[in-house]
Amino acid sequence: MCENDVDRIRLVCRLMTKVYDGEYATEYQDILEKKYGKDVLNCKFEKIEGTDSSRMFWEYEGWDNAEEIDQIKSELFHISQEKQERAHHLLWQLIEKDIRKWWD
Repeated sequence: MCENDVDRIRLVCRLMTKVYDGEYATEYQDILEKKYGKDVLNCKFEKIEGTDSSRMFWEYEGWDNAEEIDQIKSELFHISQEKQERAHHLLWQLIEKDIRKWWD
């Protein structure tokens, strides 16, 4: 095994960790927290009167700029999901391309 193979294996391992820890899929949360504060995505629960059920809502839903946050959250969520899918696809392309020679 050559040094390039070792570097490629390390790269794949780092990418695998990022992909399967959902790092790319949750990037939107970090961006929202930086822009609007740590509590922007806190969940709250409200009992639905007359039932045993509760309704979940986001902290920001009661804020004056809730519509803006909703729109930005939706856009960032889709970008994060696309990035996660691209990273997942790339990871398995890299593995497929090199796996046989790594074990020789």
